[in-house]
Amino acid sequence: MMLLRVVCARQVLEATVVLLCVLYTSYHDPSWSAATYLYLLAPWALLAVSSLLVPDRRRATPDKPQLYRDADDGDWCFTLLPICLRNTSFARTSPVSAEFLVVTCAAAAVVKVSSRCGVKRGSALQNLTVEFAVTAGCAILLSLVNGPNAGSVATRALQGGAVTAAAALFLFFVHALPHVCAQSFTLGEVVVVSQCLVVALCSAATNFACRVGGHRGEAGGGACSFSDVAAFNQMLLLGAVCIVLLLTVFNPARNFRIFFAIVAAVGGFVVVPLLWVLLGRFPFLWLFEYIVSDKIKPALIAYWFAASVAAGAIAANFQQEIRGVTTAVRKYFHLCAIAIFLPGVCVDLQLTRLAAGIALFLFVGAECVRALCIPPVGEALRRSLDAFRDEKDGAVVLSHIHLLVGCALPLFLSDHQVAGLCTPELVSGLLAVGVGDTVASVGGSKLGRMRWPGTSKTVEGTTLAAVAQMTCVCVVAWVCRPGIALSEATRFAFPIVAVSLLEGFTEQIDNFVLPLMLYPMLKVLNANCLDA
Repeated sequence: MMLLRVVCARQVLEATVVLLCVLYTSYHDPSWSAATYLYLLAPWALLAVSSLLVPDRRRATPDKPQLYRDADDGDWCFTLLPICLRNTSFARTSPVSAEFLVVTCAAAAVVKVSSRCGVKRGSALQNLTVEFAVTAGCAILLSLVNGPNAGSVATRALQGGAVTAAAALFLFFVHALPHVCAQSFTLGEVVVVSQCLVVALCSAATNFACRVGGHRGEAGGGACSFSDVAAFNQMLLLGAVCIVLLLTVFNPARNFRIFFAIVAAVGGFVVVPLLWVLLGRFPFLWLFEYIVSDKIKPALIAYWFAASVAAGAIAANFQQEIRGVTTAVRKYFHLCAIAIFLPGVCVDLQLTRLAAGIALFLFVGAECVRALCIPPVGEALRRSLDAFRDEKDGAVVLSHIHLLVGCALPLFLSDHQVAGLCTPELVSGLLAVGVGDTVASVGGSKLGRMRWPGTSKTVEGTTLAAVAQMTCVCVVAWVCRPGIALSEATRFAFPIVAVSLLEGFTEQIDNFVLPLMLYPMLKVLNANCLDA
């Protein structure tokens, strides 16, 4: 009973911090309306009612293994991406933007209710049918009542069909990811990953339709304003998704020929042809011309290569000396992420986005090779990466991918094209993951005495994380605006303290969810500072 009370206290504290962050963002963003609150908070109300009225009947059995990670579901994650994407080019131009993100929240709530009821033999199809029916109904209803400026009824019905198709793809990812990456995600994390995948694929489809239709590179943030770098990353993500799905179907464990055939088929018949159409030239030729287009890009790439080699060598030396992987060794990679991302954000934002997309593609490919033991390097990768597993890794090792995605997501979400530290939301991932999480973990393990209820995190670690992030923000503010008053820099105190507290309370993957929580708060603050 005491343990239950402690866990409930932690969840209450976590939910309180999240709600305060949402209210803070809405307070500083005048575009929020009553409908926005309704769309975002209605799924939370449904989840609360379901938690009280529907008993949790999820049980792992030999014929039905556990799919989700052993942690609370993280229901608050459902609305992270919808809040981050408000007032972005995707939200303004995509035909499935606002409605889709609202529908995914409702669909995720329905999935949560059906999962709590448990899936009996023969009822999985019934549950999926109910989930799709509710999702499609929400999509069509939202499209039909979208207001007088949304076009004719036929146009809105067509838009509802597009939203329904996107929502069906979302449901597919929500149900497929726990099987592909068993015990690697909670339900909330699965929902966020699925939202990200569908948003990226919808953007890729919109970009492809625009460019094939002859509307390449429209100015003014229109639907066809995606850059060549965005197109390149979109096709890489599409290729990665196709490869993972095909590998899941055929399961070529230790079979190099089948693995290579799948990768070659996706690359030769999907990624390269689509990129050739989008870029107007052979993709590798475009990549070479882009890299040599100025002197900064080759120098930055050389720095990244040297830094990556040095980081790998130092980490290997640490591992041998310590004879194991400690918290300090894991957080060392967070500092390496700062050293790699920060110069790119300051010097060349687009190249950094491109490099992050390519790195993500390579990381996913390397994990496929490791998980399937594909010769000749599969076994070596398994031994190397298994040493860095943490308690949140399941059937696959995703810690390094979470770190990369946490640092890169703010770059992908932002519409900014100009490099520089003076746009704080661009470095929200580096602040939350590179600085805050590292200082909290290392400082808490060395100096921590008082622990937050229901967790191993310490009050001292959280305090040190907030102080370190606030110090970085003050330094950056002084560099960007010499002579700035301290009171202006302290505007960022609430977002930083809130995210530091959330890092101490949450059981979710902090490398992934903390940047998504910090990003919208820094974005609205920066917009208000610029308006002022």
